[in-house]
Amino acid sequence: MDKKITASPIVMTTEAQDGLLVAERISVVSAQCAFGARIFNDVFASVHEDVEGRAKVVEQTMQDGVAVVMQALKEQAIALHADAVVGVAIQYTPIGYGSSNMTLISGIGTAVRLTD
Repeated sequence: MDKKITASPIVMTTEAQDGLLVAERISVVSAQCAFGARIFNDVFASVHEDVEGRAKVVEQTMQDGVAVVMQALKEQAIALHADAVVGVAIQYTPIGYGSSNMTLISGIGTAVRLTD
């Protein structure tokens, strides 16, 4: 059974997974997505949707940022002819001061080729 991925690279936080063996580490890949905190202020000024102490709009914005970072990691893996990006770590970093606050979502991992 061939475990090699040809369509879209696998992205995972670990390097090892049952049935997937790394044949070659190609390169470190990274991606970033920045968005302004002002979006939160604008949204909360018009609609405050708070469910069980969780702000759905904020969570969705963060999830969208992570999705952008993950897609960028996959695109870099494809460009490198990699099968997967392993050891992925996501980090959230506030940048800026006052009303210009932004959040930077960063992702880093290792593009690899898997064994056949």
